[in-house]
Amino acid sequence: MRRTSDWIGLPVIDLKTGTTIGKVTDVLFAHDDYAFALILERGGLLFHSRAILLTDIHSLGPDAVTIESPERIKVIENLGRYRCLMGTETRFVGKQMVREDGFNLGTVVDVYVASDSDKIVGYEASDGLIGDLLHGRRRVPFEATLEIGEAILVKNGVALEGI
Repeated sequence: MRRTSDWIGLPVIDLKTGTTIGKVTDVLFAHDDYAFALILERGGLLFHSRAILLTDIHSLGPDAVTIESPERIKVIENLGRYRCLMGTETRFVGKQMVREDGFNLGTVVDVYVASDSDKIVGYEASDGLIGDLLHGRRRVPFEATLEIGEAILVKNGVALEGI
């Protein structure tokens, strides 16, 4: 299991030249259930976002992302049709998590994906600084998700894991 927020800020390095091509600024998710690309910071006069599909990455390590060629970088013109980790109005981070009985589980601060498939396996929820200090953060399993809209609605009786 991997925390997608750990990818933010990683340098992207071309394996052929050793050149840093950019830095990861966000993660794109498709169909609200799996990560599929990393967004790079915008450079120069670019108005569109640059991205690397996870399938085009040679290695996603703890300190850097390596790719075999800069040609692997794609231009994405309409980010609004995808959910992002942190950017745009369709982001995960900052959404409230609410059980169907109306109990607020906190605010999403991270998304966890499976190491082998990049499918979402859970969310990390925070009750704020005081709540986190007193009770810790909660991990909410993805399979408890009923709906993702302005808030993330989850099933009643979901087993929460402390972090």
